[in-house]
Amino acid sequence: MVKGVHKQVYTIRMLAICLCVILSACTHPRVVQKPLEQWDAGKSEIVFKQVAGNRSSDVLVLMAFSGGGTRAASFSYGVLQEIAATMVMTADGRRRLLDEVDLISSVSGGSFPNAYFALYGEAIFQNFETAFLRKDIQGRVQDDIFSPASWSALSSSTYSRSDIAAAYYHENVFHGATFADLNRPGAPVVVINATDLATGIRVSFTRPFFDIICADLDAFPVARALAATSAVPILLTPIALKNYAGSCGYKTTPWITALLQAEQGTIGKAQAQGLAAFQDAGKHPWLHLVDGGIADNLGLRSLVALFGASSGAERDPRMVLAKRGHERVRHILIMLVNSNNRPHLEWALKQDTPSVLDVAAAVSTDQINRYSHDSIEITRLFFRKLAKQLSTEDKEVTFDFVRVDFKGVAEDAEREKLNNIGTSFRLSDAEVDLLISNARKVLRASPEFKTFLERVNGKTVGP
Repeated sequence: MVKGVHKQVYTIRMLAICLCVILSACTHPRVVQKPLEQWDAGKSEIVFKQVAGNRSSDVLVLMAFSGGGTRAASFSYGVLQEIAATMVMTADGRRRLLDEVDLISSVSGGSFPNAYFALYGEAIFQNFETAFLRKDIQGRVQDDIFSPASWSALSSSTYSRSDIAAAYYHENVFHGATFADLNRPGAPVVVINATDLATGIRVSFTRPFFDIICADLDAFPVARALAATSAVPILLTPIALKNYAGSCGYKTTPWITALLQAEQGTIGKAQAQGLAAFQDAGKHPWLHLVDGGIADNLGLRSLVALFGASSGAERDPRMVLAKRGHERVRHILIMLVNSNNRPHLEWALKQDTPSVLDVAAAVSTDQINRYSHDSIEITRLFFRKLAKQLSTEDKEVTFDFVRVDFKGVAEDAEREKLNNIGTSFRLSDAEVDLLISNARKVLRASPEFKTFLERVNGKTVGP
């Protein structure tokens, strides 16, 4: 009898020990990215040339995908489908417009098709709908958050809901990919944008920014960048980045120095001031990244920053273009894919007072929309000026700015349906179909897009 009791006690103790081991294994410390051992000033240009592949040098195609959950992802995906069915004439012969895309900048929901296309290329058209658009991503992440298996991890102050979302994306959508995997020859350059919660500064997951904080971008999981850019405050938690600034031999680049010395109000000066502040890891040891839409809901500001928001020699637009294989550029095309919906105009038609939640959401949306309007005008003016600077008596450089948004939907009923689709990561198949088909129709009907196609002898050849 005593022997049996001892055996039971031993069994209980062993189970308790096993449970402790399991719980300790599930207790997640803060996920810290890998530090950069040694800064290499020229590595960005090497990567740009590698990624450029065999794209034509006479056509520069830049795209920006807005935020907005699966709504934004579906709308942007529809545009990718349409340009895959569009042929253009380049200096290297007739090619698909999709194969001429040089860079895609994105925030939040628009970042999912951006990263997926860069990673998997043509396979996006076979797999992305089932892997992401038509899957209840929100429900699956919520299931993981509320699963008993996550309780121990979530009890830690350094592991949160967005870490669980990142883990889901890492395993089920991007299959362990890091930013090194995005450097696929022929893929567009990927710029995923988030917002630093403490400073409000736009943080782009690019080598120039990671160099500043002496972090290894190549080793950074794509999924964590996606979790950061789509981390809507309150609903989701920030993604943390460790600041290793000062440990890799990084030297402030001339364009940041030039902007810091520029007059107040110069485009990019505030951004440069924020980036310079991050070089002091003692004062900014951590970055807490949230929804990229807070700093720039269209993803346009990164385009201006990349192509010369300063007067420094390093940011001379001709030098920037030459380093990226576009010294012979003849045509510049920017396509903005914006799935933001319209303001609540119906409120002006009745006396009833909107709810507190509706008012809060509307105020936030209105602020973002006003800032977005400024971003559009700044981008349009900057690249129009750039095209003039690059033009000569013998060679005119053209610039076209194409907007794909719900305003371009011809039918009132269709437009109303689109405006009523939410920004969650859970949509019905019918809503996904509606977004994809209308994105294609809006782009195909765009007068600005037709003008560009006339310039490059282009046409749509697909359905």
